Amino acid sequence: MPSRSISVHGRPPSVRQPRLSPALEVAEQVPRDRRQEIERYLRLFGYKPERTILQVHVAGSFGRSAPPPRELARRQAATSRYGGHTFTVVGRTHDPSLAGRLVPPRRSRDLNPGYLGYLFAGKDEGGKAPHELLPLDFIPNGMVYPGDWKAMFNTPG
Repeated sequence: MPSRSISVHGRPPSVRQPRLSPALEVAEQVPRDRRQEIERYLRLFGYKPERTILQVHVAGSFGRSAPPPRELARRQAATSRYGGHTFTVVGRTHDPSLAGRLVPPRRSRDLNPGYLGYLFAGKDEGGKAPHELLPLDFIPNGMVYPGDWKAMFNTPG
């Protein structure tokens, strides 16, 4: 009787399980109420699903060069109008599928080359709130992004 090699799962070694996409692997590793966790976290910063615009920037693109005088004046006017910061960095993701969900910027990229676009309720085809469009690998600022997730998405930074 010829010998056969058997794998740990009882299948011949030549038959492999199909690998899940990185986003699906992350979805299996996070709690089922992950979207609600993301929403609760964003609400700590004044997030309102029907009114808040979530801007998306490439990490490390802030403060690389001094803004032109006109842009500086515009930012100062916005700061005085809104009473402080006009935006706050709240977290990060490495899932490249986010780029397909963004509303593209209205202006040219000259002012901030790292600005990719934004999420806003009612601007996507399903009318979803911005927190529902964030990938499940979204990690709050100040927490360490898991190395195995980063390796799955194979993104720099």
